[in-house]
Amino acid sequence: MSNPDYIIHATGIVLLMVLGLLWQRSGSKCLQRMASNLFVLVLGMLLVDVFVHLLPDALADFIYRTHKHAVSGNFRIGQ
Repeated sequence: MSNPDYIIHATGIVLLMVLGLLWQRSGSKCLQRMASNLFVLVLGMLLVDVFVHLLPDALADFIYRTHKHAVSGNFRIGQ
């Protein structure tokens, strides 16, 4: 994992913890609603980041796995 990616993940985790504590400790309904909406937003962004990392690998694995069965052995070797 690259350094900027690690910083994004660490910041997102800290934001989730802070927003969760703020939501739990606040007495105002407006502040609770704002904290819960921001919590969902940050959680959604972290999940999108996970899918951005996992989806290309899964897609490439699927393509190369199906390509292996569709192409004859002689063609892959270059003969």
